[in-house]
Amino acid sequence: MKNISIEYQGKDYEVKVPTIEMWGRLIAWKELLEEKDFLVKLISESTGLPENDVRKADWFDILNIGSFLTEHLITQSTDFHNEFVFKGVKYRFLDLPNLSFGEFIDIDTLLSKDEHERKSALHTLMAVFYREVGEDNKLVPYDSGKVGERAEIFKQLPVMYVHGSMSFFLRLEQILQRPSLSFLVMSKSLKMMKSIKKVMKRISKSIGDGLVSLRLWLMKTFHFLGKSRNTH
Repeated sequence: MKNISIEYQGKDYEVKVPTIEMWGRLIAWKELLEEKDFLVKLISESTGLPENDVRKADWFDILNIGSFLTEHLITQSTDFHNEFVFKGVKYRFLDLPNLSFGEFIDIDTLLSKDEHERKSALHTLMAVFYREVGEDNKLVPYDSGKVGERAEIFKQLPVMYVHGSMSFFLRLEQILQRPSLSFLVMSKSLKMMKSIKKVMKRISKSIGDGLVSLRLWLMKTFHFLGKSRNTH
């Protein structure tokens, strides 16, 4: 990933790659803060600058930096990644046509939680979606007991992988709205297909409500910032 930096009071500050953990905090702040206070949080979170220092800055500087960072968040990639390497470990997306009962139950359990818990469990859901690739280049067998350890690591996973998974599930849901012989052939049974379809809809609602609404809110904020700068 390309490093991005911003200049503030004569110094360059590297913009941190937005992680799942950071995105979760942004979702929470979006519901609690006014746009100006959100910008202070966003700048501090993205650059490491203390909030008090940000609040002392010229309002026009905050608008400029906030506008840049908001656009940066809005334009995060939504490309689906079947595989990726994170902290030296290769991970691969779950084998959906051969989804195990354990995987299905864990996904269903996560999506059955209340809205607040679902929004704060993106790293756990990603730990179910992705797991390590063994030396034989095959997914290691699913072990529910190891999800928590992987989820803790995934807190620092770039959020673009969540966006990519969301994009994949949205496309899959559209495919499942119509008969797909090739996919049915890949599936073990029609019953499993119907179960997967239900999970896809719940994933779309559970993840989408948080991610999509924040993206839309950021776009609204970006528009507000543009108008504010033009008035100076």
